[in-house]
Amino acid sequence: MVSRTLPIVKVDPKTVPVLGEFCGRPGFGVPSPAPGSPDGEEASTSATFLFTGAGAATGVVLTPSLASPQVPGASVLFTAAASGGSGSYEYTFRLWSAATNLWTTVQPYGAANSWTWNSAGYALGTYSIAVWARSVGSALPYDTYKAVNYVLQ
Repeated sequence: MVSRTLPIVKVDPKTVPVLGEFCGRPGFGVPSPAPGSPDGEEASTSATFLFTGAGAATGVVLTPSLASPQVPGASVLFTAAASGGSGSYEYTFRLWSAATNLWTTVQPYGAANSWTWNSAGYALGTYSIAVWARSVGSALPYDTYKAVNYVLQ
């Protein structure tokens, strides 16, 4: 479980649930108005929230099947392993090229924790391969990520 202290501004106890969801995860609590506030008035306060859901993935490792450097045309399997959070993860893989200076999504989010890069047709140079990982059901773009440099020579 994760406990966080977050500022709350203008909480209306008539419209904010005591139990509900935050970022799609159950266990979000909201305090009542500050002591002395008339019923129904908005109040500014700070509270501790207890998230009882499994939470976010906290780490990920990314391992290539072949050590860098390789020659263009090599097929390299990149395998990711996330940890923490729910234990059920989804992954997306991205590739960065110095030639374009752009990140490209090469495999969208899904349960597959590996991606094979067929480097045929790629220019000599340094590339970055990244994996973003998140617990299944997370609304965030990623919980954690890892990038590794890979050289074609």
